[in-house]
Amino acid sequence: MVAFDPDKLRALATDTRTHAGAIGKLSPIGEHNRDAALGAMPFSAFAKNVGLVLKAMDRVVTLNQGRLDQFANLTDNAAGTADGMDEANATGFKGIK
Repeated sequence: MVAFDPDKLRALATDTRTHAGAIGKLSPIGEHNRDAALGAMPFSAFAKNVGLVLKAMDRVVTLNQGRLDQFANLTDNAAGTADGMDEANATGFKGIK
């Protein structure tokens, strides 16, 4: 038998959302410096490549934030399902005479 603690699941979801928000604040990564470098060195392959790498890192940060948010939502749903199962079981036992 697997026992779920809905309160712990909700706490996990809250912590995960907090971390997702912190990760989301990292983006955009170096946007000012990226744009300044491209403006100062318009024909520089190095500046262009650094800009592309930073944009890719922004996509990675956004993806990870989204995945953490999705996990938090699923964890909240699991907590609600566990609560619902507990209530259904309690109701079922009350009906036994």
